[in-house]
Amino acid sequence: MQTILILLCLMTILHTGMLVFLLIRQHKHIHISKQMYDLLLSSTKEAKVKQREELIEEQRTHLLLLCYKIRETVAKQTTSLHPLQIERTPRKHGLTEQELAKCFNSEQAQAVTILFKNYREYVETYWSGKDQSIKTIFKGNPTDPTSELGTLHAASTQLLHQIDQLLITIQRTEK
Repeated sequence: MQTILILLCLMTILHTGMLVFLLIRQHKHIHISKQMYDLLLSSTKEAKVKQREELIEEQRTHLLLLCYKIRETVAKQTTSLHPLQIERTPRKHGLTEQELAKCFNSEQAQAVTILFKNYREYVETYWSGKDQSIKTIFKGNPTDPTSELGTLHAASTQLLHQIDQLLITIQRTEK
């Protein structure tokens, strides 16, 4: 009988030891699972931040390309007429003020806004016909500043200088 009691006590101790061992392992697995979950959350957040940053950089690059397209268009008008180029160059950048603020600092965003505004005014003043189409014929001599053509070339040269100054501001690397 005593032997049975001793065996039962040993079995209880062994069973308790195994239970403690299993509880410790379960606690470790729960801890590891929590670490993996936290790591997954962290990497998901990092991926979203990276994706957002890439989108902002893509918008910024697209906007810079549009600014350079405007510059190229205006530069061509200083020497000869390129109405098709005027027609094909966008007059709006298509971003909201909030999107613009994410891409550039306030000084750069203001420069982008001014560049597009000046270009729109240039097109409306010198290139828009009565029916809002792009004009293709200008009267006068390009060297005569009082003629329609001479005024266009002078305005193009002046706008080109403004655009160059604005591009310097826009291209600053700090955000």
